[in-house]
Amino acid sequence: MAAVGLTWAEAKERCPEGVVPACHNSLDTVTISGPVEAVRTFVEQLKSEGVFAKEVNSGGVAFHSSYMAKPARTLLKSMD
Repeated sequence: MAAVGLTWAEAKERCPEGVVPACHNSLDTVTISGPVEAVRTFVEQLKSEGVFAKEVNSGGVAFHSSYMAKPARTLLKSMD
């Protein structure tokens, strides 16, 4: 995951394949998620353009991952 200084619309437009905007934090800050190397590469690209981008250490847990959509119902039932 990473925090990036893009609007939601910009993130949707600019994220490379496999990287998705995952959390709309504010008008111009979005959390992105995806495979570690893809996120890392995109973060470096944004930094080289002068755009704020910082990887977030999520402890190896994909809190904002599109991969979580599939098991979400089962997980929520288990948590109840």
